[in-house]
Amino acid sequence: MTPEIDPRAGSAWLSRLRGLPWWGQIALLWLALAIGLSIAGLIGARVLDLSTGYDPIISTPPDAWPGVWARWDSPYYYHIARDGYADLRYAMGYFPLFPVSVAALSRLTGWHLVFSGVVIAQASYLAALLILYRLARLVRDQHGFAMRSVVAMAVFPTSFFFLAMYAEALSLAFGLLSIYLALRGRWVWSGLALGLAAAARPVGWLLLIIIVAEFVRRRQFDRRSILSLVSGLALSVSGIVIYVLYLYSLTGTFFAITQAQALWLRSWQFPWVTLGQSIQLVFTGSGVEGDWFLYAVNWSDLLFTLLATGLTIVAFKRLSGGLFLYLAGSLIFLLCQQGLPVVPLWGMARWVAALFPLYFVIASLTENKIAFRASTLVSALLMIGLTAWWASGRWVG
Repeated sequence: MTPEIDPRAGSAWLSRLRGLPWWGQIALLWLALAIGLSIAGLIGARVLDLSTGYDPIISTPPDAWPGVWARWDSPYYYHIARDGYADLRYAMGYFPLFPVSVAALSRLTGWHLVFSGVVIAQASYLAALLILYRLARLVRDQHGFAMRSVVAMAVFPTSFFFLAMYAEALSLAFGLLSIYLALRGRWVWSGLALGLAAAARPVGWLLLIIIVAEFVRRRQFDRRSILSLVSGLALSVSGIVIYVLYLYSLTGTFFAITQAQALWLRSWQFPWVTLGQSIQLVFTGSGVEGDWFLYAVNWSDLLFTLLATGLTIVAFKRLSGGLFLYLAGSLIFLLCQQGLPVVPLWGMARWVAALFPLYFVIASLTENKIAFRASTLVSALLMIGLTAWWASGRWVG
């Protein structure tokens, strides 16, 4: 006799989950992501033929945890954490906060550098999700809106990079903290957090747009407030200044960062030129004839760029001035960095994932339950597939 399943059992578990505090719900979501995407990555690494993107120098199996999260850029961070920058001019475009943190944790605990790097990245991502919720409550004081924002970031197709041995999650966490503090008028602490964010990723300084816009919006132009803002702004650039001075002591030039980026064949271009070249390439195939992989990468970068552009246009009426200006300014800045000749938008699929105001826009567009569930499902399935693809050594973003 087949036992009957009580239909109330599932709803009871769902009620218990909903009864958790907001931070408990987010922690469970993060844990599900960390476990689920690790499984997807392991399947990708073992079922698909392991292609490029894995460097044996990291000395961990590529088809086991945590090595499955160390691909492509990860060996550069490993190099820096192990050997420093002295003999790594080509890696000076990788900012120091993440590799320094990895080296410090490894020395403190005795853990492998890759294990330390993945732990820092994934813990930073948890912190970023928690801070995003608090920030969303300042944007619109509704639990549902804040949770939809968190879910939107958690299942964004290229958000798996925040779990990898990359600096993205660490920079994102400090960046979100900086804006949260700015929206509460804590200018000095906001500047300090921004300085740390900028010391992890070079685009962190763009968050100054939100800080200055929020200060102007408050119209508190007394001496004390201005002094706090100036102090915060000074702290916000301190990380980059210290790093540039350090590289100068090694290389004798203040342009070591730009010289390193030039080695990656990046150049500055008007944003409409970069976008136009990408559109022309995907429709004509010029320069990538017969290379379906580069063709797919171009399509991926273009689609993510167009998605971010469309959401930015929608944000004009749905976000405050500072958040919109940051989103539009960041997108324009990223488009000005032309990538490889055969992939003009190289990196955009990954970079747009860190533009957190996009998730506020998505949350505002998915108030309908059907729209929210459909967009979440589609995005999550794409993320799982891209995670497996990236872990197998194929480039994404």
